[in-house]
Amino acid sequence: MKKIMLYSLCFFLPTLLSAQIRIDNISLKRPDSSLLYIGVENIIKISGIEKNAYTQLKSSGGELKNIGNGQYSLWVNSVKQPDTLTVYQDGKVLSSRIFTVKLLSEPVLKLGTIQSNYATVDEIKRNSKLQMHLPNWEYKAAFKVMNFRLTILNHFGKIVSSDGINLGNAISAEQLKIIKKLEQNSKLIFENVKVVGPDQVERTATNFIVTVK
Repeated sequence: MKKIMLYSLCFFLPTLLSAQIRIDNISLKRPDSSLLYIGVENIIKISGIEKNAYTQLKSSGGELKNIGNGQYSLWVNSVKQPDTLTVYQDGKVLSSRIFTVKLLSEPVLKLGTIQSNYATVDEIKRNSKLQMHLPNWEYKAAFKVMNFRLTILNHFGKIVSSDGINLGNAISAEQLKIIKKLEQNSKLIFENVKVVGPDQVERTATNFIVTVK
């Protein structure tokens, strides 16, 4: 009986250990998602293992760096195939997990919390800062608007303001004074918007137009 119990324990122990080990991408809004993103740093956390033993994490398609506390910095190289992350301890495989690799889609500009390209003057005054909307992203990305050009057209289509480059993401006080006097069908044209993402690459966002309703 003891031999049977011992055999059963030896047989099921690796499975039980593997079930307890977690390989999570904590750069995601939902760390338990089996996703990696190319072009940005993915922080992988290993949990549920013995800390005293020599532990390794290996990637089938990326570059890993141990950053301590059970965490690894991972940069994946290709979206053509999944990346398998495998945990080794003292040279033995303890657990593995297959991750799908995705590209970061381009962020979309918004004016504050306004949900469309039409807004009242009061809504524009309350939402005077450009923000980056990240549609369908699991990655916890932070985009920063560095500068932009704002051209303001009145309801006749005549330019009433085009004052160089705005530094940062905010409409200036002088521009807001002009916006307060705008009538329906006037337009705010945000152009040459420079944005820096989590990969520290500067991008030029697509031009963004808000029409006064």
